[in-house]
Amino acid sequence: MKNTIDEVGISGFVVFPANLENSSSSRKTSLMKLEKIQQNLEEFVQQMLLSLVLGLRVKSAK
Repeated sequence: MKNTIDEVGISGFVVFPANLENSSSSRKTSLMKLEKIQQNLEEFVQQMLLSLVLGLRVKSAK
């Protein structure tokens, strides 16, 4: 399964252990966790980019 964040060009490959293949509820839980991780990562990247832009503005204003 491929997990991508197209907005910032980050992609990762997620491999499920064999024991999860039989359990759809475990798979759903794992997917929900992955979606939460992806959301947190997107927010983190946005904050980092915002900090970078604001930092550059402060430097150029001096």
